[in-house]
Amino acid sequence: MNAFDAWFFAKYAGEEEVQEVYHRHTFSILDDIIVWTFFGVLVPFYCYYADLFHFASYVRPEILAYLFSGVYVFLMYRIFDWYNDVWILTSGWLVDLDWSLFSRRTQHIEYHDISGLEVMEGGMFDSLIGRADVILRTHAEGAEFELSGATTPYGVIEWIQQAVDENRLPEPEPETTPYERLLATLEDVVREHLEKNAPSQESKTDDEAVSVALSKRGTIDLRRRDARTDGDEDAFSDGI
Repeated sequence: MNAFDAWFFAKYAGEEEVQEVYHRHTFSILDDIIVWTFFGVLVPFYCYYADLFHFASYVRPEILAYLFSGVYVFLMYRIFDWYNDVWILTSGWLVDLDWSLFSRRTQHIEYHDISGLEVMEGGMFDSLIGRADVILRTHAEGAEFELSGATTPYGVIEWIQQAVDENRLPEPEPETTPYERLLATLEDVVREHLEKNAPSQESKTDDEAVSVALSKRGTIDLRRRDARTDGDEDAFSDGI
């Protein structure tokens, strides 16, 4: 991105900093310039100068000057239209700018709203010059944005994908029922108890030990091992 692009398109970025500006390919406007210059300027000028088909006899110089002025104004409009049909990438969002003579449309797209990107190449010539259509889809149903004939389309995709990854919203934690929260708490208590007081089950993993303990019927004894040992010895003495 050059300094003029950063300055010229800064007004569309709001408070965000312009980081990249992607235009349509130069060949998208070069076609119009070549065709209109050749048929609108060179051919009439040559016909008038060489007086082909008595062209100079029927066309006055003023008419020729009006024709050249009209072609010039039209080409200036087409160039300005091409230059203002851009995607502006900022630190916070993507700005889709669509300019015409009587209207101007700007849409701000936040990166976390982008759901998909697609590149459509027109043919071998487009592949050789690095031109393709870039299509952007959002989570809103049926919302698509297109930069037709973009320069370095895969560079556009790579930059946007990086911005999407950096601005991705954290996934919400799944909702749990009161029963699931109670079961999770019991699993934590049983796991802590087994780690401290069940050396005979060291060969098992914690998850296996918790599963075995919870699968047993009856009450789970959560007393310390030494407390159970003392109680068992007293019971044995009383039995004797």
